[in-house]
Amino acid sequence: MRLRQRNQQRDDVLRRRLCADDALLLAIGHQLDQPVIKALDDTKQAVQNFGYRAHSKVIDIGTKIYPAMFPMPEIRKGCGSVQQLPEILRSYGVHSPMIVTGPTIGKTIVPPIVAMLADQGFACTVFDRTEANPSVTTVEKIRDLYRERGCDGFLAIGGGSPMDAAKIAAAAIAKPGQPIQKMAGMMRIIAKVAPIICVPTTAGTGSEVTIGAVISDHDTHHKYAITAPCVTPKAAILDPELTVSMPPFITATTGVDALTHAVESYVTCMYNTDKTNKWCEDAVVSIFRYLERAYNDPNDMEAREQMLYASCTTGLPSHARVWGMSMASRTRWAGCIIRRTVWQTPLFSRSCWRTMARPFIRSWPVWQS
Repeated sequence: MRLRQRNQQRDDVLRRRLCADDALLLAIGHQLDQPVIKALDDTKQAVQNFGYRAHSKVIDIGTKIYPAMFPMPEIRKGCGSVQQLPEILRSYGVHSPMIVTGPTIGKTIVPPIVAMLADQGFACTVFDRTEANPSVTTVEKIRDLYRERGCDGFLAIGGGSPMDAAKIAAAAIAKPGQPIQKMAGMMRIIAKVAPIICVPTTAGTGSEVTIGAVISDHDTHHKYAITAPCVTPKAAILDPELTVSMPPFITATTGVDALTHAVESYVTCMYNTDKTNKWCEDAVVSIFRYLERAYNDPNDMEAREQMLYASCTTGLPSHARVWGMSMASRTRWAGCIIRRTVWQTPLFSRSCWRTMARPFIRSWPVWQS
């Protein structure tokens, strides 16, 4: 017993001495390495700052040369403009379009369009199972059907979901060896894709003219934003007669979606220009003037046309927009519009929106260290 206690005491003494020696060596090493550590930290920070400034400069230059390299989509608008669809398809060399749409639009608006195109000699293939927030599985089905039927272009009819699905499917066909998940991000797709023609039936997303698309992966529960100029639609047909069937609630929610897109672009002071600011200002004015009219009278063609064009113009400056606020705010504010209370609120001053948008702007990779 005594021997065991003596050995334990000796071990405790040795352990305390070792701890003291380690602490001393650690303190000495820390003091000696301070200049080296500081130099490494300064170098790392300098490299990061250079990367951020280079990224900002590249984006700044890109916004100036983008219109010359990638022209904006051709826009046809007005009542009955969907009748120009055969002419537009032929101008882009499309003779066997793949029509991407949703189940509701596929039963109401699409059949007359398919009949019109068939009379003009077009061989149409219809995919009408696009869900809200299209998934990777849906895009893969569109891609496989496109290849099986030998199509040579896309015709997206509906809201933002069919348009996004058509864009990503076109990219997946152009890059067969690249998984869809690997396309997420900016400029991950550099390829010539099949022509995409968009016919919006809602006035909110502006996806008919944007350079990006959003897709959901139900397996990983992630949403991917894919941004590439090559997926920009070639043309957009804005026919207000196709939006008459929208229910009042959808009219309100999509209108607020367009409003938030305009405001987001306007307060993105890093990359917006006088031209994009003018687009956004005009869109906000049109939405305030015509959204309530379109909600109260679905057959008001002037209001429908102005809302459709306002939604389109909010998508044009997509390179200068900070996404994120629209999806969170459109449904809640739509209720305010229905109750006619949002028109008297002070939420729409520029200073208020800048304050609200600041956290989203700071979340950009440019600001992250």
